[in-house]
Amino acid sequence: MAILMGKMLGVSTDHIHPQLTVTSNVKRPYNCHLDCSELRATGCFVMRDFEEGLREVFGNAGLLPKDN
Repeated sequence: MAILMGKMLGVSTDHIHPQLTVTSNVKRPYNCHLDCSELRATGCFVMRDFEEGLREVFGNAGLLPKDN
């Protein structure tokens, strides 16, 4: 997410790197995607593309460079 945001905003993301080692004893799931199946079953579920939504939010806030 941070790299996509940086690219959209025209700022360097060279300093962003994944943390490959565990630094805490807290157990966290490897894949933490949310299960939206119950919401989808209601028929009123709209899945939005993350990049599209982010571009709209940044655009509405006037944060996107002119070439985006």
